[in-house]
Amino acid sequence: MAGNSPAFAVPSLPSWADFDSSQVASRRLTDPLESVLEGGGSASSFRPTQVCASPLAAAALAFTAAALFSGRRRGTKHGRRGARTSSITRNFANQEAGAAESAEDLSFASFASEARQRVQEASSGLLSSIYDAADSTLSRSPQTEEAPSSIFSLAAQAMRREATHLAASCENTPFEGVSSAIRWVTGVPPNVSIESPFQEPPPAVKALTLSSSGVADREEERGTPSTPMLIWILFRTLSWALDILYEGRPIARLWALETIARIPYFAFGTALQLYESLGWWRTPNLRDVHHAEEANELHHLLIMEALGGNAKAFDRFFAHNAAVLYYWATVALYMVSPTWAYNFSHLVEEHAYVTYSQFVAENEERLRRLPPPPVAQTYYRDGDLYQFDKFHTQLGPELPPRRPPCDNLLDVFRNVRDDEAEHIATIAALEEWTGGDPAASICGDEETRAAAREAWLEWSREINSAPALS
Repeated sequence: MAGNSPAFAVPSLPSWADFDSSQVASRRLTDPLESVLEGGGSASSFRPTQVCASPLAAAALAFTAAALFSGRRRGTKHGRRGARTSSITRNFANQEAGAAESAEDLSFASFASEARQRVQEASSGLLSSIYDAADSTLSRSPQTEEAPSSIFSLAAQAMRREATHLAASCENTPFEGVSSAIRWVTGVPPNVSIESPFQEPPPAVKALTLSSSGVADREEERGTPSTPMLIWILFRTLSWALDILYEGRPIARLWALETIARIPYFAFGTALQLYESLGWWRTPNLRDVHHAEEANELHHLLIMEALGGNAKAFDRFFAHNAAVLYYWATVALYMVSPTWAYNFSHLVEEHAYVTYSQFVAENEERLRRLPPPPVAQTYYRDGDLYQFDKFHTQLGPELPPRRPPCDNLLDVFRNVRDDEAEHIATIAALEEWTGGDPAASICGDEETRAAAREAWLEWSREINSAPALS
């Protein structure tokens, strides 16, 4: 199959150990003010709640205080630092008392609008930072249009977002003290509800199923690629964790799998760019393929997020931290042996393929009745398909481009499953190529490479024979 694939010529890929050391040089939070004005509350209710005196609550208080008080309000005229909770309470009471004197002359709507404006001007950051965290999560879901800021600002925003979700998750549970601690820090009164900034899966999506035993049976039927023992242990640990932690929650499981599955393509690019920067080895075409593969996995991830796969704080914590560990492990593996790195990715892609195959088989009729998310329609049908075509390295030039349907959610998950099969074909070819089999290269057939080489030689003879320009 590699002989009919798109052509580009690259040299054999060295490992880190091969180098000579001598050569190395729109869902937002419920508005507290709106709840007070519209729900009959009073300004006196705007005070910190009593914090549960438990170690967990104390830890949550310290964590959220460090995150929340570090944020500054975006969009304010003077960019002042956020006021503390006591200032918000005092300013709110003063402003409501002053506005109440003229309330008879104002409509309720104008009174609420004026009071809101005064409170927002007085509180220069704390509550608005919570609104910003919520808005940046879902108002442009599943991705944001905001420009990135410093690593410290991004970390603080993420902590505020997670703290808000933690407070909402702990409501009416034995851990309500954690919610009270977060409310105390943020100044949200007890009669105001806190909504999570993350989308919960709709009921129809919660009804979907995925059998771990069915996935295991399919893996056994397909067989496991040959792999070194170290890689096998790492992979089995990862797949076991997914089976145990996400049993009965298929969309969350698929979201975690996609979060992790796209990481190797970041790692491959890191190693390849290092080699190019040092002048050791270069192939832009291989980086382009890996970039297209990562873009494909990203859209799988966006589809799962649109279905509420990242709704739980624990799921996000596990997947993101596993992804970071996987990234550095893959970078190290690629520098020691590209074949090992591709083998690890091969195992993960195989697992993803059988997982989606089992999921589609179990939920075919349910998925057929559900509409596809817009992000899937844009990627598979309506958008720029250059990157989608780029990662199909094993189709061959004689076959037409793959143009899958996207009319319902069943089509979407079938497309994702088939995407994983294409990743397997590409990664398996790269694994064999870096292991010493030139015939397995994704670089095109020998005839195409010879023609490209001859064209280059013809150009070089022409340019070398040209007379010098005066």
